[in-house]
Amino acid sequence: MNYASDERLDCLIRLALIERAAKDVEAIQAMDTSSVVCPAKVDRRIHRMIARKAKEASTRKMKRVLVRVMVAALIVMSLTLALLLSVAGIREAIWKAIVDWCDGYVAVSFVPNEDAPPQPQEQGPTPIVEGTPQQDPQPSEPEPGTPAVTPPSEILEYKKPSDLPSGYEGEEVIKDIVHYMMDFYLDDEWKFTYMQTILSEEEKWIDDTDMEIVKQITIGNGEAVILLSVENSVSKIVWTDGEYIYSIDGLLEEAQLIAFAESVR
Repeated sequence: MNYASDERLDCLIRLALIERAAKDVEAIQAMDTSSVVCPAKVDRRIHRMIARKAKEASTRKMKRVLVRVMVAALIVMSLTLALLLSVAGIREAIWKAIVDWCDGYVAVSFVPNEDAPPQPQEQGPTPIVEGTPQQDPQPSEPEPGTPAVTPPSEILEYKKPSDLPSGYEGEEVIKDIVHYMMDFYLDDEWKFTYMQTILSEEEKWIDDTDMEIVKQITIGNGEAVILLSVENSVSKIVWTDGEYIYSIDGLLEEAQLIAFAESVR
């Protein structure tokens, strides 16, 4: 093989591409776009996408440095923690801080009903709510005849709220085999976030510091837990249909949370 000839050929190809690119740039710059009108809706989406991509680009550059810093910090923290826990007084203070932190959170988990005999109507898993200072709902006992549920190990069907009021726009944020998340806007203002995940018995910790009440209701055939805000801040509903766990949290009232949750399909 003649490497010198190949290199000359590559140079000619690159020069030709540069010339072609220059002509394309001139053609685009000479293009008259004065009569083109970009709809306001498309313009908002473009600006929103540009802002998101710019943020992703800036964070991507920081990640490499942050990873190194975090590794070093974890090593230092591990050594420091081991030293601190060797002192009885400090150990008790750290344990008290952990207990105080847990008191400000609600632990929600859904336990599948595995041993009940089958019946025609399906019933979702039973939610267990723990650790809230406002109210400690007792776990719901499954009704006799509740069938066993075998949840999928990955999302087989992506569901989302439908029949929303006019003006609501949804934007997909995450979509993989175990997570599906969407942000919903009204006139470019964030209103709520919707999440669908696979069903597991792992506890979900929810900060209930500004929550007014915790109560359990039924969404479809499954159990749901509602956490309402005290001062018009973010409220939340978590529920299951026996296959997946869903959640909606946002600047919504109780009736809206329930209506949006019931519209998921």
